[in-house]
Amino acid sequence: MTHPFLDHMNLGMDESLSSPSKVHFGVLCGLPTNNLLATISSQEQNSIDSSVELRNHYSQYCRARLRREGVVMACLSSTPSSFCCGHSTTLPLRPQSVGVLSSCHSWSSVQSRGLVALGHVAETSAAAVVKKHKGFRVLCSQATSEASNHNDEPSESTAGLAALEQFIELNAGSWSGTFTQYDVMGNVLQCIPTRLSATSYGKGENISLLQTLHIKEATSKSRTADEDDGPVWQEFKLVDTNLFTMEQRQQVGFFPGENAYSVSHQTSEMLDKVLRIGVLGEDDDEDEEFPKGVKLPSRRPALVCESCLYSEDAQKRVRAFHVFDPRGLLDVIGVFHESRDGSPFAESQRDLVDEPSKRIEALLGRWSGQLVTRRTGIYGSTSAQCNVQVCYERDDEAKMKLEITTDRFQGTRIAMNGASLGAVMRFEGGLLTTMLPGGLALTCPGSVGQSVGRKQAFYFEFSWIESPGRRRRLVRTYDTDGLVVSTSLATESKLSS
Repeated sequence: MTHPFLDHMNLGMDESLSSPSKVHFGVLCGLPTNNLLATISSQEQNSIDSSVELRNHYSQYCRARLRREGVVMACLSSTPSSFCCGHSTTLPLRPQSVGVLSSCHSWSSVQSRGLVALGHVAETSAAAVVKKHKGFRVLCSQATSEASNHNDEPSESTAGLAALEQFIELNAGSWSGTFTQYDVMGNVLQCIPTRLSATSYGKGENISLLQTLHIKEATSKSRTADEDDGPVWQEFKLVDTNLFTMEQRQQVGFFPGENAYSVSHQTSEMLDKVLRIGVLGEDDDEDEEFPKGVKLPSRRPALVCESCLYSEDAQKRVRAFHVFDPRGLLDVIGVFHESRDGSPFAESQRDLVDEPSKRIEALLGRWSGQLVTRRTGIYGSTSAQCNVQVCYERDDEAKMKLEITTDRFQGTRIAMNGASLGAVMRFEGGLLTTMLPGGLALTCPGSVGQSVGRKQAFYFEFSWIESPGRRRRLVRTYDTDGLVVSTSLATESKLSS
């Protein structure tokens, strides 16, 4: 999925915009570097250092589970230099460095100084402890406040079950819509009708979400007109979601009150099936990896991330997919538009009057709102909230400026420069934002492999301007092991154009 504009921008290797850094950094999303416990005391650090091996074992387990061929996994070092960093970082954060973020920093200076720009860092009162979690011993942060010791607080298993039940309730029902595949420039490649039925089975801790996707089969070349009795729908059963898969395999980042979630997938098999059935029909040879006329996702992807945002009434939703190939390059982006209230939501989005060159205009201006960040279990299962402002500017020469401000750590401000072409924005460090019809935007590194090679954390972002002046953003950050660090949700309103 290359383009002259992207080749010219060199996908993150343009030294005029950024310089390689050994600091793990997640920007635009309220997320930390991989120095996740940077503000702990020296005594607490000794406690962590003595338990590095536990994190190492867990990381190796996860790597084996997520292992893929290619640069993303090949670049990984086997021995982390510290528990917090995952792998080497030359500029670890110190407690005294956290309070000096009130001034403005450029992308390069932030990376070179190793500062956490918009992140949720473990509180200074956190202590590292060893506990059992679903059969594995992992390191977690334990709040030292009195509230954490109250006996009336729900246990971890109870909280996980409650979240699963809410997740099932949100997804249950019959969803109809379309799957649309886009290239990296935001052009439509395929649009395929789909239906999805979701129901639950089992009770208590054994409850699971069962989902079946029905795909409208393309008209077969071998089928005659007399044999064509109407559309044929083929079904594909999705992986069940239960307590184990939700936390360990899919690593679901769920925001029940906001009706939003992110999910990690082991393979791209579902998207492969949708495209084969919906474009190639029954004549397709499933052993053929590169059929003519359709761009299929890699069979051995480095990473597959799904982000889902619901409408206010929870009757409509948009599910976006980032797929990266074994080299760590952006391979496929696709979006499901679905509704369960019988409304023609997908059709209305497909029939939008759209001009790619004007999609960015909806994003320009200043946005303000709140950002909630939730970490995964191996990174402490903690959460944080802050106020955030994001400003997009574009001049007459299509040069972009992105400015992000939060009230974390007495105020932070990050400025990034970039350029735009059509519906694509490219910022410092190789960060790509592709604007899609209907106020959708997908952001990711142009090359995950380069991020891993530089020992930098990376993230995927999906945003939806559901109505003029209101948007939400889901952000999923990964460490250089390919493990999910955290998921963030921003809810923002537009202050000015």
